[in-house]
Amino acid sequence: MKHKKLNKKMIPGLIVWLILAVISIVCYLFLRNQTIFSRTGRLVLAAGMAVVVTIMLILSILVHKKGVVFMNVVLSLFVAGSCLLVPNLEKRERNIFTEPAQTDVRNISFYVLNNSYRASHAELFSTLFPSESFTDYAGATFIVQDELNQNDQSVAISQIESELGKEVKKLHKDTVYDAIEAFYNGEGDVLVLNESFIPAATQVSKWADFASETIVVKTITVGEETVDLSPSEEEMDSFLVYIAGGDTRSSSLSLYGRTDVDMIMAVNPGDHQILLVSIPRDFYIANPALNNGMDKLTHLGNDGINNTIAGINQLFSINIENYLVTNFAHFVMLVDAIGGIDIENPYEFSTVGSNGAAVTVDGVQYGGEYVFPAGMIHLDGNMALSYARERYSLSDGDYGRNQHQGIAMQGILTKIQQLSANGDYLTVINALNEHFLTNINIDNLYNLYKSSSDAGSEWNFVKYHLGGEGTYDGTASMGFGNPLYVCKPFDSQVQFVNEQIELVMNGEVIESQPLPDNALTTFVEN
Repeated sequence: MKHKKLNKKMIPGLIVWLILAVISIVCYLFLRNQTIFSRTGRLVLAAGMAVVVTIMLILSILVHKKGVVFMNVVLSLFVAGSCLLVPNLEKRERNIFTEPAQTDVRNISFYVLNNSYRASHAELFSTLFPSESFTDYAGATFIVQDELNQNDQSVAISQIESELGKEVKKLHKDTVYDAIEAFYNGEGDVLVLNESFIPAATQVSKWADFASETIVVKTITVGEETVDLSPSEEEMDSFLVYIAGGDTRSSSLSLYGRTDVDMIMAVNPGDHQILLVSIPRDFYIANPALNNGMDKLTHLGNDGINNTIAGINQLFSINIENYLVTNFAHFVMLVDAIGGIDIENPYEFSTVGSNGAAVTVDGVQYGGEYVFPAGMIHLDGNMALSYARERYSLSDGDYGRNQHQGIAMQGILTKIQQLSANGDYLTVINALNEHFLTNINIDNLYNLYKSSSDAGSEWNFVKYHLGGEGTYDGTASMGFGNPLYVCKPFDSQVQFVNEQIELVMNGEVIESQPLPDNALTTFVEN
């Protein structure tokens, strides 16, 4: 009889303990999915709940007092209350990130998790020893957030894509919190984040050691110091740039491939003067990559931008080191990004019914059929592409197209100068970074326009489009037994360009002159 009475005394405690156990299990299953807990935190939570529930089971069996029942009730309420409280705590943590202040200079850094963290979470990573060289991440997945600081993040991404020479793979997350969470979960390789977010991130317990668990492989500085914007003497020195337009049907920018636009740009910042020399793409020129065999200029790009630059340097006896490379699709997007361009068109012509009126890139048509009247006209991106590409309706074919390309480039440079003078930093930087591949520091170009004492004054342009003898001949790239249309340069024009470039590089102001032997230029339809 005594044994039965003892069991009856146990029943209330065991019932309440059972409620505690069920609530604890349900609560754990709920809480383990809350991102507020790290992996270690979830294990500690499970172990702690198991210990408490076990202790209360032992007390419920051995101690038949109301106090034990009361403790089970209190713990049940506490565990249930925690289930309701944790989501609110997580919501608060998610809201700790706010739009950073627009300081003069902002640093966007590219983070990877270090080998120590990877070793303790080996199941998440394909390699335990991350590279500290940024160029090794060209094929990596970059985690970006779509919540805050979008302009700066976009500028930084565009700049690294220019440096890597390709568009990087991006994993988009809705918030800064989600981006960091995905980073720690191994969903991507590189986290892109404004450094000002890090102090807030370390307030989240599971990311408290962010600084010691990560490596910064790259930092892009966005903005400009306002203390002193005056260019240095070195920045005011004259410089040369090769400008190329890729003849590609892909929207991806590349430093390899045939060129449809070939220009030499000599810039004299001190006197606000730019010399633009347009070279026919069929120029007959030595190809350094093919033992200096004679070739069409456009073919040199198949061995890379540096091969084209080497061939041009060799022909004109100059030393170009810098380049700006775009293509059909990005040319259109560039012009639209800066709000279109205004040009002085020397004569009326039309692209209606022309084979060169439009080009299809990755299934999207760019360009179109337009009539371009003589005089000052405004061009949007598609109009500018048709203007710069058309040759079939022109009496001098590719030579006339070269002239139009120089006019369009002047329109772009003039518009960038106007935007820079107005302090429209983001428009200029975003447009240049997103639509050119370059080895030039775009910030330096912007400061060059913006920082001089007469930043608002217009730049003086001197433009030449070279001619030559239009004929057919063999090429090193396609075989000398297979004649192709080429333009054989005039030595007089090559020498003239060399002299004009030398004057600009020496800081002298030049005046537009008649191009030697231009009347001897011959054109054969091709």
